[in-house]
Amino acid sequence: MQSRLLKWMQAKYRLSNRKAQRKLMLVKKQKRRRECRNVCVVFVT
Repeated sequence: MQSRLLKWMQAKYRLSNRKAQRKLMLVKKQKRRRECRNVCVVFVT
C-alpha cells in the first residue's frame, strides 16, 4: 500500500521519489487534522 500511495503522489504532484516520500510523511502528520480530508480519502480506499 505504501508504494501505491507513493506512486499516486508522484503522479499527482509530478514529484521525484524522495520528494514524494517527504510529502507523504507530511500528509500523514496532518492526517489527524481535517484540512487534509481529500488526502484521507486516499488513505481509506
